[in-house]
Amino acid sequence: MNAIISIAEGLLITRFTSMTSINKDRSTTFLIIYAIVQSLLSYSAFYFNLDSVVSTIIIVSCYVIFSYKGTFASFANSAFLGFTLNLLILIANGSTILISYAIQFISNVEIPYSVMLIISKVLLLLSVEISGKMIQNQACYMNSKISLFNLSICLLTSVYSLLFDGYFNSSIKIHYFLANIVILSSLVIVIYKLFDNQKQSMIAQTNHKLLQNEIEFQKKNYKNLISNENETRKMRHNNKHLLLLLKEYSKAKDLENIEKTLDNQLDHLENLKYFINTGNESINLIVSHYLPLIKDKKIDLICNFCEEQPNIDKLDFYIIFGNILENAIEHCESDKVKKINIETGKSVDGRYYFKITNSINTLEKIDLTTSKKNSINHGYGIQSINQLVKRNNGVINFIQSRNSFSSIVILPI
Repeated sequence: MNAIISIAEGLLITRFTSMTSINKDRSTTFLIIYAIVQSLLSYSAFYFNLDSVVSTIIIVSCYVIFSYKGTFASFANSAFLGFTLNLLILIANGSTILISYAIQFISNVEIPYSVMLIISKVLLLLSVEISGKMIQNQACYMNSKISLFNLSICLLTSVYSLLFDGYFNSSIKIHYFLANIVILSSLVIVIYKLFDNQKQSMIAQTNHKLLQNEIEFQKKNYKNLISNENETRKMRHNNKHLLLLLKEYSKAKDLENIEKTLDNQLDHLENLKYFINTGNESINLIVSHYLPLIKDKKIDLICNFCEEQPNIDKLDFYIIFGNILENAIEHCESDKVKKINIETGKSVDGRYYFKITNSINTLEKIDLTTSKKNSINHGYGIQSINQLVKRNNGVINFIQSRNSFSSIVILPI
């Protein structure tokens, strides 16, 4: 029975780790090995009757080893998530004890130890699924430093461990133990609520900053629009004189002055490209931000106009569109002309879509999960972009052809 429960606990620990781990580059083989190790450690805890402090150290250490990516931020968040996992196990075990005493008090029936083990793993399963999905949804807002919430989880886990050891060593009374289980479980909910409020405040501040940026961008765009319009009027006014001048040079067969005059006019037209108007202010702002980089890399940029707007959180849209565009710029290569095409519109089923296509110079299948050179695997990363699109009831697809790579995102209107 202990072996079966150990395997179940190992699989649940692995499930939580795969859902929440910061390091998404681990292979399936590594995950299977991790599940086997966790099952063996769980069985060792049964066999050697390890105390809660030792179990906590083992679980947190294994989680950190699996999730660590070589940075302090990943170590801090991995330690926090490891303590969170251990706290879920302790809450499941403590709740099982609470249930067994409640049943014994009401019906005077003592629950067998094997049944208690099964109940604890069922509770752990529910905790892992609920907590794992909650952490997944908050992944893009996680702070890189250990926050008050992280430290609170570590503290509560330590207190839980001491209570468990005290109870099983008969150094504290049952009523004190049960009361503390209820109090500490309630504290976890309160702390999470405070953390969630802090996150909402951070999002509000970010949205306010984005709004201020958009206002500044609108002012800049308006000035550019006026400047371009004045320049266009000037060109229309001078067009007749220009043609007469070119005709004169042509009669004289003065190719040098013809070429010089045409180059000057092309420079004027090039200056008019700095105004971006796609019909979507967020896209305008993002594309304008990357225009200097696009120009430095000598990439031809084509944008269509569409008045349709996606019905999603503006910050989410900035993250999704901005990261995909950044990767398109980074991986835009060609033996001939480097191009990026941004297409927006309304899909066949009435939803909003945008499609970013960049030229590529490889016939190999682009791997989206490994190499940074040939993948969307930095910034927020492809996994986080997928999560954001899915959270907003959208769809994302990637299409690779002979000379181009396209990212297509469909979102609700």
